[in-house]
Amino acid sequence: MDPEVEEYLRTHPSEPLPTDITAFRSISAAVETAAVDRLGAPSPSLTESYLPIPMRDGHLNTAKVFQPSTSTDGSPLVVLFHGGGFAVGSPEQFTLLGRALVELLNCTVVSAAYRLAPERPFPAAAEDAWDTTQHLATNPPDGSDLAAGFLVGGASSGANLAAVVAQLAVDRRLDPPLTGQFLSLPLIFSSAQLVPEKFRAEYTSLTTNTTDPIQSLPSLHAILARYNPTLTSPFFSPINSPNVHPPKTYIQVCGLDPLRDDGVVYGDVLRERGVETRVEVYEGFPHGWWVFMPGLRSSKRAVGDMVRGVGWLLGRGVEGERVVGKVGEGVE
Repeated sequence: MDPEVEEYLRTHPSEPLPTDITAFRSISAAVETAAVDRLGAPSPSLTESYLPIPMRDGHLNTAKVFQPSTSTDGSPLVVLFHGGGFAVGSPEQFTLLGRALVELLNCTVVSAAYRLAPERPFPAAAEDAWDTTQHLATNPPDGSDLAAGFLVGGASSGANLAAVVAQLAVDRRLDPPLTGQFLSLPLIFSSAQLVPEKFRAEYTSLTTNTTDPIQSLPSLHAILARYNPTLTSPFFSPINSPNVHPPKTYIQVCGLDPLRDDGVVYGDVLRERGVETRVEVYEGFPHGWWVFMPGLRSSKRAVGDMVRGVGWLLGRGVEGERVVGKVGEGVE
């Protein structure tokens, strides 16, 4: 385990994410609220607003929109889906990243909600994510320019949704097309059953990484039980498409995470199929540690890597010192 994380856990003893949904939601809400409170008000260079997005059944999901405060040319659109095991979380989760992408890369960012399990099990979240992306393709926020870039991204369960949407966009010929996907801690396979045979020997983290201090194997099993997906559906995994070939891809994985090899092996599959792909592996770190340990130097680095990864997807560089300064604001 990384020494900085080990020291934090020694002085801040905690249990892995609970399997009980009430406790899981309570912890998630407290973490999100504390994170937004630490950040404070946005800078004058950006605006934040809320946007209702219609779903196929008429339901309106709420998205949080981050935009430059003054109109600028060529503002790419980045659509993000929050993490939380398909059962917790909200668009507020990406407040730090959303602000950084606006200020450092001139992006317009939509952090979108989706309906949660177990009240709305599979495929509700995936359908909502697809409906959101379709809607934004034809109704982008004012000031955004999809010709400058049109990305989907997410963390953990949200990365699963982003990966599903990115492949559906290819299969269903979304117009305009997506230009990239950002997947942090993605759930792609969930079992060796879905892993292409050529890569199956590489898929070991579900059996070796059973004691991740944040996401243990029991908590992952509880997540899948609540979501109750059809494993062979393209709305559960992009690997179920007959033509797996999403756009340019940036992936983050954590070395102690049971889902480590979901991201690593998916990256291998994409490279074999000619997709330009970058995978960053944080050896010795647990699942999404930066959310629960935001004050650590390594946490700031991981969020900074997200900004740089999105910049890579857009073909836009960003200076490292600017990234560190921006993602460190408001973080103790």
